[in-house]
Amino acid sequence: MTSNIATIKERKTRTSKPKQAKERFSISLSQSSAQAFEELKELTGADTDSEVFRNALRMHRMLLRAHMDGKRFLIHDEGNNSTTPLNLFIYTE
Repeated sequence: MTSNIATIKERKTRTSKPKQAKERFSISLSQSSAQAFEELKELTGADTDSEVFRNALRMHRMLLRAHMDGKRFLIHDEGNNSTTPLNLFIYTE
């Protein structure tokens, strides 16, 4: 069993990233936004609020970049085999 623990520690050492400087953010959320945040945390199994925020930020950036590259998002309902456009980014001028 000791060798398994050593192997796990070795893997963590090999895959760990170098420490980066961090910035702190303080945000205010409405009650409904705070509930949505907690729901995301629970559904994704995130350990910390920071993990939820980082994941949401990465997802938003990825989707926005794809949108800016001309990609469009669709929702496919396998139940009735229908596809509906999903407008994630609505701009007002």
